[in-house]
Amino acid sequence: MLDLIIKLDNECRIKALQQVGRHPVLLADTQLIGREIDHVLGAPLKEYGMVELDNNFYRYQCAAEAGEKVLYVSSDGVLLEFYQQISRLMSEGVQVYDRNGYFLFANGK
Repeated sequence: MLDLIIKLDNECRIKALQQVGRHPVLLADTQLIGREIDHVLGAPLKEYGMVELDNNFYRYQCAAEAGEKVLYVSSDGVLLEFYQQISRLMSEGVQVYDRNGYFLFANGK
């Protein structure tokens, strides 16, 4: 299920935010309008990736529509719930990174 739609201008700045899902998302805040998406994501924008918002992990996919870029943000289909459940059973600290070296998850121990 989709949680948030982010529309970007030609310079990859946030132009509009639309909350569509059942999960409240930190980005549904108008003070972020005009900010560069790379700064909000904490990494350069890619076609798809992961982002942490308000201590929750979301998957995003970027698409070009009618001359603008649109990010579709979703918490569904993300394996991070699995990581969180497993990490609760572990006494050691665990960190998970994607294949590009971007941080995805830590259990906080």
